[in-house]
Amino acid sequence: MKERLIAYLIILLLVIISDQSLKRYFLRHYGLNSVMPLKNRRYRICVMKNKGAFLGLGKKYPAVVALITAVLILVLLIYCLVSDEPVIMRCALAALLSAAVSNLIDRIAYKGVIDYLSIRIINRNIVVNLADIIIFASAAIYLISDLFYK
Repeated sequence: MKERLIAYLIILLLVIISDQSLKRYFLRHYGLNSVMPLKNRRYRICVMKNKGAFLGLGKKYPAVVALITAVLILVLLIYCLVSDEPVIMRCALAALLSAAVSNLIDRIAYKGVIDYLSIRIINRNIVVNLADIIIFASAAIYLISDLFYK
């Protein structure tokens, strides 16, 4: 159990420090609500505050989104600590949890999540940050691993 806690703490620190550092960099060097095209038209720097969840869902109720996020983080933390799933699945959950915590830090500090990378997908721009990417990647790793381990 001690080794598991140490591993989770390392994942937590790596994800939060990386994500928060990038957010601070983009806020400091570009400023909120700035847009800068990149060479590839599919991507651009677009620093913005998202008061909602994924794709802006719930943006009219940021306090509710923050509360739901905090409850889900607590449930996921408890599950991570008692789970006997394979290591790769526990690490994926720990990374997902860490990214959610980093976005929750934004919700508390900035009253919304700081996003900075706009990606054009099928005529729609989606603005994300490192934590969002980690959440998607971790969920994919968890689900794919679940297919092989069960």
